[in-house]
Amino acid sequence: MINHITKEQFWSELFGLDGRNFGNPEQWFTDNPSDIFPFIENCTINRLPAFMSIQPMKSHTEPVGIEKVFFDFDCVNETFLKQLSSQEPNITKRQAIIEQRRLEMINEVKFFVQNLNKTNIRPLLVRTSKGYHVHIYFDNVYVLDTNSDYCNAVYIQIQQNFLSSHNYMYADKTVLGNLRKMCRIPLSIHQKTGEECIIVNNQLRPDKIRSIEYYKLYGLKKADITLAIKKVREVKKSVKAKTYQRTEGKSINSSNAIRPCFQKAIHYHEMCHAQRLALLLEAYCAGYEDQQSLIDFFRYFNDFDESKTRYQVDYFFKNSVSKGQVRPYKCKTIEEKGWCLSEECPLFRKRTY
Repeated sequence: MINHITKEQFWSELFGLDGRNFGNPEQWFTDNPSDIFPFIENCTINRLPAFMSIQPMKSHTEPVGIEKVFFDFDCVNETFLKQLSSQEPNITKRQAIIEQRRLEMINEVKFFVQNLNKTNIRPLLVRTSKGYHVHIYFDNVYVLDTNSDYCNAVYIQIQQNFLSSHNYMYADKTVLGNLRKMCRIPLSIHQKTGEECIIVNNQLRPDKIRSIEYYKLYGLKKADITLAIKKVREVKKSVKAKTYQRTEGKSINSSNAIRPCFQKAIHYHEMCHAQRLALLLEAYCAGYEDQQSLIDFFRYFNDFDESKTRYQVDYFFKNSVSKGQVRPYKCKTIEEKGWCLSEECPLFRKRTY
C-alpha cells in the first residue's frame, strides 16, 4: 500500500489556509499552518492528546464557516465506564460487555459508511482508541453570513440528514450542531495507548494517506448546504406561524415566545437549573413539541449532558405534557425569580409604559 502524500503534507492540508484551535486539552488559537508540526511533536513526546478544531476558525470562538460534517462513533464513554464499574464488579464480564459493544459499534459504522458510499460520498475515516471519526468534506468552505445560532442550526440539519434514517446507538450526539467542536488529529498518537490514529477504508481496514482534495472531490456540494438552509428556514416559518395561550389569556406569536430573558442566557450558553426547567415550558410552547427537538434545543449549553437532558425531557412529557399541564411562566414569576431583564426587555417596557 503506497501513500499518495506524506503525513506532513496531509497535516498541512488538514490545517488549511485559515486559523484553527489546538488543544491537549487546553485550547489556543493560531492562524499559522506551520504550528501544527511542533504541536503534534510536543504532544507525542509528552504523551498528550493532539486535538484540533474540526472547522476552520477566524478566532478562538468564531468559525470561518462549514468545511466538513463530523461524526464520532464510540463503543463506550467515561460515563458508561463509571456506571459499568459500579454495576458489574467482575472484570472479565465488564470486558465481555465492552467487547460486545465494540463489535456492535463496528457494524454500525460500516452500515453508516455503506449508506454514504451509495450516494458517492467518500469520507475521511479515522480509527481512534474507542471508535471511529467520520469527516464528510464539502467541496469548499461555506461561509454563512449570519448569527452563530443560525449557522449551528444549518450544521445540525446537515448532520441529522445522515442520522435520521437509522437509530445509531453509538453516534455521539454531543457533536451535533457544534461548529466549535475539536477532535483528535488523524495520524497523531493516542496518549494512553501509544497507537497511531490511522486512516481506514470503508471496511475499516488500514488505508493509504490521500490528499484532502480527494475527500472534497467525493464529498458534499453547495446543493447540500442550500437544502439544509431551506429546511431551517421552513422550520423557522413553521414556528412563527404557531401561537399559544399565555396564562394571562393573551395570544402571543411564537416568534416572540422564547422571551429575551431566556434568549440572553441561551446566547451565552449558560443557565441555572431552575431556569432550564422553565425553559422546557417556554420551548415546548414555542413549537418544540417532540422530545428529540427539545433535547437538541439544549445542546447549545456548555455543560450539555445527553443522558441528564433526556431524563428531564422524558419526565417532563410523562408528568406535564401527558396531563396537559404545560404553561410558560408568567412575566411576574420571572421577575420574582430574578431572571427579568427589566428595561432591556421590550415586553417589560410595553407593560410598564
